[in-house]
Amino acid sequence: MFPLVDDLVEQLTVECQSNTIVIKINILGCHMYTPQYNRAAMWLSVWILLCLLPVIVVAAELSKTEQAAAKDIGDDMPWQPTTRSNVALHPLNIQTLSIEADWKKHTSNQRLARVYQYNHNQQTSRLLVIDINSQLIVREQAINSVHLPLNDTEIDYAKSLLDSNRAIYTLLNRERAQRSLEPVFKLTQYDVKASIYEPDNTAHVCALQRCVLFALVDQSLTVSSIEPLVSLHTGQVLLLRETLRQ
Repeated sequence: MFPLVDDLVEQLTVECQSNTIVIKINILGCHMYTPQYNRAAMWLSVWILLCLLPVIVVAAELSKTEQAAAKDIGDDMPWQPTTRSNVALHPLNIQTLSIEADWKKHTSNQRLARVYQYNHNQQTSRLLVIDINSQLIVREQAINSVHLPLNDTEIDYAKSLLDSNRAIYTLLNRERAQRSLEPVFKLTQYDVKASIYEPDNTAHVCALQRCVLFALVDQSLTVSSIEPLVSLHTGQVLLLRETLRQ
């Protein structure tokens, strides 16, 4: 959802072949070759590459220390007051969802981090752009969406809600009985895949809430037809097929 230059351009090489120059670019695993240039165009190509080089260097992946520093700065930044009337303290409180290097060209030696956060108390999202060297926030931007990628804390929280919902196991074991399989009583007996759910229907309960959609894969690598949907806002465990009928 948040692509960076170093995520897209995996390899960029230049080969001089006699009187020609060939630029090879590997983008997301796809090998691309530019047309061969004659020597007259070679210097222009080299100049373009030199202009690109600072951007690629600046966009180098953040170290763990830099990510930790950016997270601490983001955690200390107060949130703008909200106009929502239903603000309440949520168990997940404020979550940092993603920390990435900013790919845009900056001044020399400037290292910027993009910190994406979600406030579960206010149900609001924001982006903070942080200067790693000066430890200052250079930009704050509200994000008009609740459907940013999940972090591990949110997934674990949703799993705990699902695991404590006995009605789900009743449905799972009914499905397993039809395949002559032994019943299950723990979520750990499945390979659990979790993703943020963003419905097409704006009237859907998850249109304005962060919801976790689960796919459950058993030991035979069969995906269950039971697709649990957990609202991180209310803690309610739903079934995807039932919410689509509403």
